Formats: sequence, C-alpha cells, structure tokens
Amino acid sequence: MVVLFLVAAIPAIAALRLPLTVSSYTKDFYNEVLKLPAGSVAVFGNTFEVPPIEARDIYRAVILSLASRNLKVIFLNFEAGGVAASEYIVSYSKVESLYGWRYGTNYVIFPYLSGQEVAMAAAAADFYSAYSKDIRGTPIGDIPIMRNVRSFRDISLAIAQYGIFTFGDMYVRQWPVKYPNVTLLIIGQYYGIAGYYGKNVMGNIDNTAPAFAEYEFLSGFPGEEQTKTESVNTQAFLVMGMMIGGVILSAYKRTQKVSAEGGSQ
Repeated sequence: MVVLFLVAAIPAIAALRLPLTVSSYTKDFYNEVLKLPAGSVAVFGNTFEVPPIEARDIYRAVILSLASRNLKVIFLNFEAGGVAASEYIVSYSKVESLYGWRYGTNYVIFPYLSGQEVAMAAAAADFYSAYSKDIRGTPIGDIPIMRNVRSFRDISLAIAQYGIFTFGDMYVRQWPVKYPNVTLLIIGQYYGIAGYYGKNVMGNIDNTAPAFAEYEFLSGFPGEEQTKTESVNTQAFLVMGMMIGGVILSAYKRTQKVSAEGGSQ
C-alpha cells in the first residue's frame, strides 16, 4: 500500500507525460487553436453561473494555449456569474506574469449581457452597439484590442463554454451559422452539438474529466485531471508489473524445486 501511494504521488510532483489516448474531438480543438496566426483575436463566450473552481485547470490550459500562441481574447459573458468567472480564469492562469498579457491590449472582459441567445446575436453583430464600456469602465473605442474589431466579421475563432446543453444550439445558430468565417470550438457536452460537428463546430472538449485530461496532455499545460489520470495509470502499471513479476518468480521457484528433486534422486 505504501509503495502504491508513493507511486501515485509521483505525477502530482511532476507530470510524467505517459501515453494517453486522445479523442478526435479534443485533437480538433487543439489543432484549430494552432492554426491561428500570432496576433489573431479570439472570442471566449462564457455561460458560467459561478467561477469554475472545480474544473479550473481545463480553462487554464485553454487560456495558456491561446496566450502561448500570442493570441488576443475578448471575453463575453451571457450569465450573471460570467464576469467573475472570466476574471478568475485569467487570474488563475497567471497569463499576465507568464506571457506578459496586458488588460485592454491582449485581453478584455465585457460586462454580463442579458438575453442569452439574443445577447449572443447582438454581440456578434456589433460589439460597439452591444457594449459601451468594458468591466473597468473604459469606453469600447478606447480599448486597444477593439480598435480593429467591430463584429464577428473581424475574428476567426470563437470558443464557447456551457454547462446547460441548450446553450450549444444558441451559440451555433448565432455565431458560425451567421458568420461562416468564424471557427467555433465548444467546451461542453458533445451530445448537445453532435449534429453540428464537422460543419458548424470544429472542435470539442467534452464536459468530462477524461476530455479535460486529454487537452491538458495535448497542450503541455498539465492540471488536476491529467495528474489523476497519470496516478491511476502509474498504479495500474505497478500492479501489472508486480503480477507479472510474481508469475515469473513463481515459475522460477517451481523450476528450481523440480531441478532440486531431480538431483536428489
């Protein structure tokens, strides 16, 4: 038991990068992020009701993936808790210290916009009509990241997060269907957007621990789910190794016993 505990603790100290099967949907999500040229602007649509503390590492991995590509991000919030969630994600990811992100230049957070699907449509059609200021009170026209971005016609990538599956339909209807230039990636239940996949939705991190571990592994930004997966796998490898070793040792002892009995005769 002590050995198993010690072995399981290794991934918590340092990611082992053990081989991990990654779904095609998670790979698609990661590859679409890689396609964007440095300096591109992406939208991150939030439908958080509270900050994602329990699943924070997957959002950290996504944001760090964007930052490592030198991409800029506009955070849009369609539930009341979205603003706090957006601020939490940025703070927890430490992108300002790790990648020199500056508010207003590399990212901006806009206030909660009520109306759900109506709000999604309004923001996509014209940021300047949907919002007058950001969460810090800066007029939208004075925000550096927004100077060359008026609507979804001026962006190439949108990442949408949701927990209630009906939001997936809303995002699809109002973003990629109306703006074919926008690649939509989803962080949410796959079954909610399965019918759109490959046409309107080009990547998906399913709202499950295995998918979170997959993206953390692919992106190179390990988090809690990758650590848990590696701990379980490390324990399994140890148990299998012990079982195989036990079989070999048992066979060897039987061989030795037979040899000894034959010699004594």
